Amino acid sequence: MKIHVYTTVILVTFCFCFAFSQQENDFDGQTNLPVFLDSTQSNNIWQIGRPNKTQFTNAISQPNALVTDTILSYPTNNVSSFIFKVEVGELQTFPYIQLWFYQKMDCEAGKDGRVIEMSSDSMQTWVNIFDEDPYKPMMLSDVLPVELLDGQKGFSYNDTLWHHTLFCWSDVFAPRISTIYMKFTFYSDDNDTQQDGWMIDNIKTFPSIIDAIQEYQTYGQSSSKSIVYPNPFAEILNVKLDDLNVIEPCISVYDCTGSLVHRYYGEKGVSHQINTENLSSGLYELVITDQNGKLIDTHLVIKP
Repeated sequence: MKIHVYTTVILVTFCFCFAFSQQENDFDGQTNLPVFLDSTQSNNIWQIGRPNKTQFTNAISQPNALVTDTILSYPTNNVSSFIFKVEVGELQTFPYIQLWFYQKMDCEAGKDGRVIEMSSDSMQTWVNIFDEDPYKPMMLSDVLPVELLDGQKGFSYNDTLWHHTLFCWSDVFAPRISTIYMKFTFYSDDNDTQQDGWMIDNIKTFPSIIDAIQEYQTYGQSSSKSIVYPNPFAEILNVKLDDLNVIEPCISVYDCTGSLVHRYYGEKGVSHQINTENLSSGLYELVITDQNGKLIDTHLVIKP
């Protein structure tokens, strides 16, 4: 599986304790990240509950998820939004803000779909995060935003897999902003395809500092000197070094505190498999250097 990286994130990751702390909602109980339906929409179809549809049958964390109707297919000409508030607190430019969530989509690809917007002025105005700088985030996901029929950029695809998606914003928040609002909107046209729509689970926001290079890259089809897969990973992480012209490559993995959690000294052209079963969920940086300590390649990887 190819991993699409909207912005390649490399080099240094740290975590800091600020007034901004982790917020999360798995839709199964108590939460410090409540979700609100847009009350201005008379036919808002977002529901929290156990999915019981043709394609949507299970949540990531049982039993509930956030679904465009837990039972029925989505209707035509529908606009449905939900909103949540991220309490940034005393955060200024650093640390960066990260948003994680799982998503599954079954819709008329390229036509129906969804848009993600952000507001920094108490919901007076909204901007599409994929269209407007400086609100465009760094993104790590195996699905990419596309241009929808109305010209907006958003997600529109059709498959049966859960996709883990990470957004990261850096200098959006200068000058200081204490609260931001996120709005996820599902749109459908006048063609009734009898499909399930959009399902989301396990939303998290948290602070983290990430140094980044702003460029688009697709792992597996890029100029990267190494390939790391799968990403996100579970119990095993493969590092392909076939095209790496280094006599003794060193593979190091760091967690978000900058602590070394794995190191391996390999051989030229020989790939490596890392047992990641004991690693906690989170963001990791894999760094490859040569025998003299010179930086060769880096990858940002996620364990859900």
